[in-house]
Amino acid sequence: EDIPLPDQTFDIVLTTNTVDHVQSPDYFLREVKRLLRPSGVLLFSVHSIAWYVCFFRWAIRMLDHNHPHHFLSSEVKILLKRNGFLLESIRRRPLFKEDAIPPDVNLFKKIVYTVAFYSINTMYGVVRKIN
Repeated sequence: EDIPLPDQTFDIVLTTNTVDHVQSPDYFLREVKRLLRPSGVLLFSVHSIAWYVCFFRWAIRMLDHNHPHHFLSSEVKILLKRNGFLLESIRRRPLFKEDAIPPDVNLFKKIVYTVAFYSINTMYGVVRKIN
């Protein structure tokens, strides 16, 4: 996750659905901050779970090996602030409005997909590096 570029290289960094895939979101965001020039902007998207899903994170982790992290939207905001970013804008869009359930899955998987798609939002945000 070390990015072999000099400090303050970019005015803008775009990351889509990445923060929940890396082993250390804090380290990743510190690297992004290091790469941004003063007052640089991070444009991001990340999936966030509904509050009632957080009680089942242990089960989700067992089933979803591609995502080491499953954040509530409030946790994403805390993570960004803790790593030196000021939230300027955020929008949420339910996942079921963005993705379709694969047509070739069995009934059980269709039910799981449906519950998941209605329990997950995609957060789109703009944050600014705090110097």
